[in-house]
Amino acid sequence: MLREKIGARVSRSMGTRRWRNGRGFSIKEIREAGLTLHKARMLNLPIDKRRGTLHASNVQLLRRHCIVIPLTEIKGIGNKIALELKEVGVTSVQDLIYCDVDDLSIKITSSAGTLKKWQLEARILVENL
Repeated sequence: MLREKIGARVSRSMGTRRWRNGRGFSIKEIREAGLTLHKARMLNLPIDKRRGTLHASNVQLLRRHCIVIPLTEIKGIGNKIALELKEVGVTSVQDLIYCDVDDLSIKITSSAGTLKKWQLEARILVENL
């Protein structure tokens, strides 16, 4: 992802609760934040499959980090085109950044050049968050 790297905070299971940096977010935390494992990997989020805990602070951190930006924030994408994109699985600006423009141009009415322009604008928009 274009933003800074984030990490999970975990606590010791024995004795007093001491917080430390963990290896990654648990699968439960990722799902609770409304993400799929596929999207978490695409966003370069650290994932620790061995952890089974769910800490509310990590879920909040994930939600803040992975804000979903609507497609209509990009100049040239209105409600009609946003609906077209949603029908083929592109539901947010982040999805547009990682999609294959050539395949997408076959599925919707917009050209590959226009989609590349929107993809560039989407990257700039996410970088400036």
